[in-house]
Amino acid sequence: MKKKLIIVITILVVLVVFFYPLRSYLVMGVYSTIHKKDSVFEKYDVPLQIKGGLATFKSDYYPFIMYFNDSEGFSRFSGIDSELSIIYNFGSFNFPYIASSLFNEKSPYYSTFYGVYAVKPKDQKQLFGFDNGKLIESQLVLVPEYDLTQLVLKGLGCENIEFSYEIMDSSKSVNDFVVVDAIITTNSMAHEYQGFIRNYLQYGRPYLWLQPKTSFKQATYYGKIYASVISESNITLCYYIITQNIETLEECEEIFLGEFSNK
Repeated sequence: MKKKLIIVITILVVLVVFFYPLRSYLVMGVYSTIHKKDSVFEKYDVPLQIKGGLATFKSDYYPFIMYFNDSEGFSRFSGIDSELSIIYNFGSFNFPYIASSLFNEKSPYYSTFYGVYAVKPKDQKQLFGFDNGKLIESQLVLVPEYDLTQLVLKGLGCENIEFSYEIMDSSKSVNDFVVVDAIITTNSMAHEYQGFIRNYLQYGRPYLWLQPKTSFKQATYYGKIYASVISESNITLCYYIITQNIETLEECEEIFLGEFSNK
């Protein structure tokens, strides 16, 4: 009996260490649950409609959405003392199960994220990204800029990070969210593998047989944000999509962002 137990434990350890999706699901399941409990979404009972990859019957996105809080870092970055919580998702693990399609330049989900940002200034009289109902675009863009440059790219080892944007359109949608369409120029996610870093626990290890000619090369992204204010709790809520593929953006908007799928 003891010998069988040792064999089972050994098999489980091997699967967790070498089967990258399983390792990611276990690590991120625990990590995300911890962050979710302390998130702006949970503390202030923010209503949400957003789906994970299990909403479809194809290998497109990670099976479940994840939560992350970084109030201290964002407050320093933005100069606005705020609580920041992020819900996010990225491309799924595909055969041969080494990494997320986030790193695969041939995938339509390459360098793609979607989710929700929630920003709550510590000053109860202050609203983030809005002033008397008017959108402050330069302030709102600070959230995806911080997310992409400081949390994702820097966390993957990118050192020379570029970031610029152009707002293409901003208008009210039928459900009172302000819709912001932007073109973003920043670094891509594909890079040469040079050894383990912590973020590989969730994204997997870059494909050794798909090494890019240039690591973190600069590229054009399509960005879309649906922004609204929950005035009673001074929370700015932003549903977002960031991708290099316009068809992927449109598909994600229709299927995964529940608030707007029937706009």
